[in-house]
Amino acid sequence: STDYTRRFVHPDDMGVVEEEVAKALAATDAHYTHELDHRIIYADGETGYFSVHIVVEKDAQGRTIGTRGANMDITARKQAEMEQRRLAAIVNSSEDAIVGKTLEGVITSWNLGAEKMFGYSAAEAIGRSMLMLFPPEREDEEMQILARIGRGESVMHFETIRVRKDG
Repeated sequence: STDYTRRFVHPDDMGVVEEEVAKALAATDAHYTHELDHRIIYADGETGYFSVHIVVEKDAQGRTIGTRGANMDITARKQAEMEQRRLAAIVNSSEDAIVGKTLEGVITSWNLGAEKMFGYSAAEAIGRSMLMLFPPEREDEEMQILARIGRGESVMHFETIRVRKDG
């Protein structure tokens, strides 16, 4: 175990990090490259995340003759990913239809509530126009909604009519 591992690696990730370091040192490749993301403990006791890139250089007999590496703090990215997963779980578990779309009205996300309400699976809806849900006489509503969103205005709840897959 290296000094770095003992001082900074989160105890729950210690085994994985030590296993990966041992694998890198045991490799016989002339230039073994290894990448690993793991948790760290900052000096203030907070948990963060590092991405580690290590190159182990070997001689002709397979002995380690040098290592070089880089650590990148990826805490902000990992926290954003965890928040995104948390929000996605909330959206997917909602009974309400929650649909994401581009400013052109193309569906980008479709939760289980939307599947239940409209009868289309996410695979059937994503990539298609929101107009697939509008009766022809109400298509102008979508253009009005998109224009308001495009201006940065919020669109509050309103009553309307939409068409399910089964008509």
